[in-house]
Amino acid sequence: MKRIPLYVALVAIACTGNESEDSVPDAAGGETDTDADTDADADTGTDPNLANVSGTITVPGGGPADHYRVNVCRDICLTVPSDSSGNFQLVELDPAVWSFYVLPYGDSDYSVPYGPITLVAGETHTQNVELVPNAGSVTLKKGSPATVGTFGTLTVTTAFETSLGDAVDTLTYTDALTPQQSVGDTINGESVETMVYLGTFEAEGSAVLNLARNDVAPGSTRNVYVAELPETSGWTLAGSVVAQGDGEMMMGDIVISHLTTVAVTIPAE
Repeated sequence: MKRIPLYVALVAIACTGNESEDSVPDAAGGETDTDADTDADADTGTDPNLANVSGTITVPGGGPADHYRVNVCRDICLTVPSDSSGNFQLVELDPAVWSFYVLPYGDSDYSVPYGPITLVAGETHTQNVELVPNAGSVTLKKGSPATVGTFGTLTVTTAFETSLGDAVDTLTYTDALTPQQSVGDTINGESVETMVYLGTFEAEGSAVLNLARNDVAPGSTRNVYVAELPETSGWTLAGSVVAQGDGEMMMGDIVISHLTTVAVTIPAE
């Protein structure tokens, strides 16, 4: 995989005067060479077997999110900062499914939008993201349900730890997001109804998520996906739930192994 784009200079042929043809006599035959130099081919250095990703990171209201860390990860992570206009670009990546996420350099009141994106050979994938404010935080305690806003409850069964072994006992979360705010609006061909960003996404452990009904019609089924980490880079179906005729929770437990993006989709008929 090429990590550094190749920049190839354009070769220009300079002509003097206003004439477009060479008018130098041929020394051997006394003839005039009238061959016009019209070669304007440009080598852009773009490998058609590789892919690019670019976009703009904004804050609520449309302002630029400048100097944020934009990451795309698979086997390794490639990182660039967003510029003063919130723009970023990463070029010449392997065509594959990558994990995409945005982090601040330092403290921030915004969540981490995290999810897989699919890059296609010879194409530039546009990934625009509006950062979402954290809606709140909750203490995680093994065996005790923690309320995640209006999304549902999360009950830890195995304590979460970062990759460095640090315990994670506080969870930040967003309100339920619309597809327009989220990393993607479809998963496996299913429409995303809502999702939340949970932090810290690299923390590993185990918890049971119970979803609130949120005005889903009784008897309706919803699928629940979680965004996997860079080593996997994809959406994993964590389970399905069914809205009840009474009660506030949908029937069905969703087991998640990382505090990451959780998406609720409408199954295809």
